[in-house]
Order: sequence, then C-alpha cells, then structure tokens
Amino acid sequence: METIGLIGVGTMGRLMTECMKKAGYTVVAMDTSEASKKFCADNNVEVVETKAELAKKTKKIICSLPSPKISKIIAKELAEVITAEHIVTDTSTMAPTDVEEIAAIYANSPGTFVEGGILGRPSMVGHWTLVMGGDKAAVEALKPALLTFCAKVVHAGKVTSGSTIKVLNNALFGIINAGVCEVFVAVENAGIDQKVFYDIVSTSQSATNCGVFKEIGNRIVTNKYDEPNATIDIAVKDTLCGQQIAQNAGMSPTLISTTLQAFENTAYLGLGKEDTSALYKYLRQVYPNPNK
Repeated sequence: METIGLIGVGTMGRLMTECMKKAGYTVVAMDTSEASKKFCADNNVEVVETKAELAKKTKKIICSLPSPKISKIIAKELAEVITAEHIVTDTSTMAPTDVEEIAAIYANSPGTFVEGGILGRPSMVGHWTLVMGGDKAAVEALKPALLTFCAKVVHAGKVTSGSTIKVLNNALFGIINAGVCEVFVAVENAGIDQKVFYDIVSTSQSATNCGVFKEIGNRIVTNKYDEPNATIDIAVKDTLCGQQIAQNAGMSPTLISTTLQAFENTAYLGLGKEDTSALYKYLRQVYPNPNK
C-alpha cells in the first residue's frame, strides 16, 4: 500500500491517520505539537521535520490545519519543494477567499492543489462527506485514501466550490444549534420540564427530530458542555465565514448574522472552549427563568 503525507495531526488529523493505517496505508506526518508527536510515536507513524523530506517520501499530501493563516504558510513552504507528480489537498475549514489565495500559491508550483471540505463532526469519522474542488483527475487519484475516513468523496467543481459548500453547511448548523438552545430556554421558562420535552421530540416522527436536536438537546438536559465536538470559538469562525460568503453574494444574511452575534457573546462570557451547545448558557442569562 502507498504512503500518504499528513500535515497537521490534531483532532481530525488523528482520526484520518487511524483510518488510513487501518486500511493499510503508510502515513508520514508533520506536526510541531509534542502531543501530536507522541500520538504518532504511539501509533507507529513516522514524523519528519521538513516539507522537503515529506515531499521525498510521498506524492500525495493531506493538510488538516487549525487556521487559514497556517494553511497559507504551509502552502508557501510546500510549493517550493513539490514536483509535477505531487497532489496536495487541504481539508481545513476556511473561507473561499482563503482557498483562492492558497490555490494561487500552488499555481506557481508544478504540483496540483485541490481543496476538500469535510461535512461531519469528529465523532462521525467514517461517515463524513468530503466535498472537493479543483482538478477532477487529482481528486480521483486521492479518493482511495480519502475513502478510508469518509463515506463519500464528491467533486463539486472548481476550486472554492468545496469550501463554499462546507462553510455554508456549517453556518446552517450554527443557525439550527442556536434555535435548539433558544427553544430549550423557552421550554423551561414556559414551565415545561426540559427532559420531558427532549424525550418527546427525540422519539417522535417530527421533522425537528434531527441529529443536531438530539446532540445539542441532550447536552443541555444533561448539563454536559465539555468534551466538545466543536467549540464556540470554532462556531464563531465558521459562522463569520458563512456571513462573508452571503455578503459577497449580495445578501444581508439576517439569520447567519444573528447567530454569529450570539456565538460571539457566548465566547465573550469565557465559554469559547466549550461545546457549541454552551450557547444555551448565554441565552439563559439573557432570558432569566420567571419561575425561579
């Protein structure tokens, strides 16, 4: 089985590594974090120190990075060492404008860049949908490795197609997340037991009985905001990107903007590292329970 390069062994990168190794791939990684290096050592994953060394060991490189700023730095360094045989994809969440900048960096190199946006929470690894933009042949070449941790790999069109779909999907998640939190405040303020409400809706055939309702609602009724699938800080970043896309498309996105403000206020309360369901805590302060 071939070797795949991975730059960024964080939450998502570790899941990718485990899946690729289980499928028989050799993974060579780069990450400056000591925790990530320990993970690699514990899982028999070789860690290299330079982009040139990584490029010598593999022609297929996946980037899973925490911010567009870091993705651009990595792109500049990789663009200097890759060849015409190399294919690089970045699965990090970022705005289409950031992807355009990264694509422009790689355009000055002989290698091929394709973007990839993952739809799915970390807990759903193996069931993710990876939406990709760029050269279709390059996407097909990467697909076997990508399908070790995704259920579907979809070519959406040109570069920025994947990021646009991913970011707007995340903005939609934010809106639904905020709606669930607000409704649970209303439920309690109306004198209804939240668990009774949750149990009824989550076992019904109602259209509102969706994955987001079950996940966010369960966290609220069990008061479990730690061990986040996604944090408030991430929600702020993703929803801001969604707002920018909508504004660039000529819209004044009321729901996205209202949701962004709610996430920002929640982060201001010092809850940025908690799960996105912690938005409930902010709304609970805004709307005190009249029954108490």
